[in-house]
Amino acid sequence: MSDNRQIILNLFLSPTGVHEMSWRHPVAHPEKLTDFAYYANMAKIAEAAKFHAVFLPDDVAIHPHIGTQSIAVRLEP
Repeated sequence: MSDNRQIILNLFLSPTGVHEMSWRHPVAHPEKLTDFAYYANMAKIAEAAKFHAVFLPDDVAIHPHIGTQSIAVRLEP
């Protein structure tokens, strides 16, 4: 009996990552968070790695915690 289970891989492109202050890390590039080419490049990398989907979450205008966010606006999917 063979085990043909398959894992589904999705790339979750949250602008600030898992932690809302991650944009402050020395190697982070918060200026790219509104650059469509940045997201397109990450999608191409995910596709080459055989990911099944890319998810870009919605965000309405200005976040209530703007003092701790990297930017006030984000790309709207």
